[in-house]
Amino acid sequence: MEPEGSAAFATETAVIEIKGGPSHSMTIRRTRHGPVISDLRGSLDRLTGENHVVSLAATYLEPEDRTAQALYDVARAESWETFRAALRNYGAPQQNFLFADAQGKIGFIAPGRVPVRGDGFGTVPSVGWTGDTDWLGFIPYDELPAVRRPDSGHVVNANNRIVGPAYPYFISSDWGEPFRALRIIELIDGKSEHSFPSMREIQLDIVSGMARKMLPKMLAQVGDAEPTHALILASLEAWDYRMNREQSCLTSAPLGHIEGFSQGRISGSS
Repeated sequence: MEPEGSAAFATETAVIEIKGGPSHSMTIRRTRHGPVISDLRGSLDRLTGENHVVSLAATYLEPEDRTAQALYDVARAESWETFRAALRNYGAPQQNFLFADAQGKIGFIAPGRVPVRGDGFGTVPSVGWTGDTDWLGFIPYDELPAVRRPDSGHVVNANNRIVGPAYPYFISSDWGEPFRALRIIELIDGKSEHSFPSMREIQLDIVSGMARKMLPKMLAQVGDAEPTHALILASLEAWDYRMNREQSCLTSAPLGHIEGFSQGRISGSS
């Protein structure tokens, strides 16, 4: 079904060659939104009603995808202008690209075809025959998240949110927590100048910003504890928030140094 009424599927036959065996032929049905994927997985039956199918609209299925051309050109860019121009051809998936040149100029851009929808956010399957959630187009390239020569002197990204609440378009609701990015900023701002060794330290840093924020709040909620639990709590209070694989996340000392742990008498419960 389409907003104007029923419409026939577009079909094509795909042949999959199998080494050492006979080839496999399959018919692919398409709607105006993309290929029908409910033909492939019975587990999608719960999403469909009688005579309904699920089709996939995805930016990487859009025609004239020139992402490979964009990557080829960006690898040969010699300035911010040529770098930015090369990424105009980038289609999918949306990515974060960082720029730096020999003169110390830096920049950031998140190129890609990001749909602008009539309604909804594309996070769950939606009714396709009304047209209400159809794509109206893509975020204009010049309005995608980008920055050049930031006042802070650095660009940091660690899967954290890259746009503020005033950004007029929806990009995603699935952002990583900002702890890693905040830790990177803390380490960068902690020195007036950086070198290869200091940048290496940032790359290898294992301090958990989440633990540093949450643990004091958690400990503040703990009342009187049993002796074995008190030992764990004391260890947590002394923890430096470093996620050292040679240590327990519950202690700044190896677990074997805690009396009772090796005998299995101390648990993580409270």
